[in-house]
Amino acid sequence: MQELISKIINLPIYQELGIFINKKSIHKDYLDDFSAIFNMDKKVRTYCTKCKLTETFRPLKSEIKVEHSSKIFVTLRDSYELTRYSIHNKVYFEKVHNEINIVEYDNLKKSSVNFLVKYGCSMNLSHEIQIYFSMFIEDKFLVIRKIGQNISPYLINLPNSRIYDKELKKYKCKDDYFKYYLHTIHGDHIAALLYLRRVFEKFVNHHVDEESKGELFSKKILNLKSKNVLDPETEDLSGSVYGLLSKGIHQLSDRECSELNHALFIFIEDQLIYQESLRKMKKRKDEARKRIESSTNKHT
Repeated sequence: MQELISKIINLPIYQELGIFINKKSIHKDYLDDFSAIFNMDKKVRTYCTKCKLTETFRPLKSEIKVEHSSKIFVTLRDSYELTRYSIHNKVYFEKVHNEINIVEYDNLKKSSVNFLVKYGCSMNLSHEIQIYFSMFIEDKFLVIRKIGQNISPYLINLPNSRIYDKELKKYKCKDDYFKYYLHTIHGDHIAALLYLRRVFEKFVNHHVDEESKGELFSKKILNLKSKNVLDPETEDLSGSVYGLLSKGIHQLSDRECSELNHALFIFIEDQLIYQESLRKMKKRKDEARKRIESSTNKHT
């Protein structure tokens, strides 16, 4: 459940979560997803842009009002507790036992309702993340669409790039990387893949020999495999990654690009982290060599 909340906070604007419906009730396999969004009773760890640290955020306020009634006796043999979920003073859901009924099912099929939730940093509750949602029913799903967020997912996720910031500068692709992130956050996945391909191209071109600059890009990638440039655990995917990036830009729909985006990004990010680890390892070895040689000269 905590993982879902983290996913919601990091979800790009206009992206959606679907909760499966069985007739006019929430499907039993999706009750935890419903609870994560509507009960607002779980904490989550994420980056605080004001503390500049990863902190625990807890729910502060929501336009969803949850009311637990006392036990209602229907018959002498049966009793149950009723929980109502209201938005803007209108009851949208009722929970009886472990079943959540959609009271406003027909209206949600016709139009959407918007609501706001807030999370506060445990170090300073005034450091808020505000998320705006739109909710409606489409086909067999209760759809929760993120329509706004303050602080932006872009700013929350951006600190991850600091791990390999020096590599982005070395390959002169920092601007392309940030544009990739912006387009991803705004759900423009074709443009995102365009900038991701530029990052990969600049990474590869930096490492090829001068005489190979004019070769086909696929051949440049092959030449890198003998130079300890690509992560050995994933280097066999490098040709496929470039092919999918190019196909996504020129042939695939935005939805198809969105399905590829994360995996392609992980591959390229892995190469940046691998190069960063090599650089740090070399620095440590050089420092160790320098100290050992200095100590040897001193004590001989």
